[in-house]
This record gives sequence, structure tokens and C-alpha cells, in this order.
Amino acid sequence: MKAKISELVILETNVDDVDGEVLGNLFSALMPPALDVSIIPAIMKKNRPGHIIRIICSKKDSEKLAEKLMEETGTTGVREIVCDRWFFQEKKMEKRKI
Repeated sequence: MKAKISELVILETNVDDVDGEVLGNLFSALMPPALDVSIIPAIMKKNRPGHIIRIICSKKDSEKLAEKLMEETGTTGVREIVCDRWFFQEKKMEKRKI
């Protein structure tokens, strides 16, 4: 098996004043074109509860998704981390009626 590489971008921001309802709606607002969205509980400065929002996407979609993230959450900044993804083979799944 030969590995393939593709370039991905991880967008990330920390928020401490966003309602759970907004976070729940964020998934549908970002997917697609986001490949994956994670919302991770965190403790922010002054011991406030908050969240780290992480989006995995292609480079071509990163600007649009960063803007959408700022629009939906009110955050003023988004980190962009460029990384490589290694994978060995793509599987195509067929839907079958049983």
C-alpha cells in the first residue's frame, strides 16, 4: 500500500461567551464544506468555562469557513494551522438495499 498526502487546514478559536444553542447550530452552518468540526470544553482565563472550536477543512475553503466562524460566534480571531494528512487508500462504499 502506498500512502497519499493531502494538505489540510485546521481552524481554531477559543470562546467563553457563546450559548450552547449557537454551538449546536454551528455544526450545520459549517458542514459541508468543513470535513470535521469539534467543540471541546475548556477552562478559560479567570476560571470561566469556555470552548475550543476546531474545524478541519481544505485550504480553498478555509477563508470562507473562518469568516463563517467569526460571524456565528462573534470571535475576533481564528488560528489557521496548515498540516498534511496521510492516508493509505480511499474506500468507496456502496449503498445496498437489504
